[in-house]
Amino acid sequence: MIMDDDKNLIYELIYLDLAIEVLERDLITIDHSRIKFKEPYKARVEEILKQQLIDRRTKKNLSRKKGIKLFERKVLDADFIDWPYIVRGYEGVQRIWTAAIRKKLNELLKELL
Repeated sequence: MIMDDDKNLIYELIYLDLAIEVLERDLITIDHSRIKFKEPYKARVEEILKQQLIDRRTKKNLSRKKGIKLFERKVLDADFIDWPYIVRGYEGVQRIWTAAIRKKLNELLKELL
């Protein structure tokens, strides 16, 4: 049986990975932009990215201790993405609506910035 704490950890790992991807893309965008003073923006994004990488490492270690393994995402269509996982031998799939992902990431990034 999968506990609520385990599901919450799975959600946190999913959103952390997505936030890190967005921040890495933002760094590339800043580098290629025509902004005159790139360094302050780049420094802030790098600072947030570094903290998120530390947080992800901590949560991955916790998930390993709890016997949780999250696999690569599978894009079903334009509306849904699946993340297969195993929790102490129990297999499951977390399906998330892409609009919900965008909303949650938007909230998370506003909080971080």
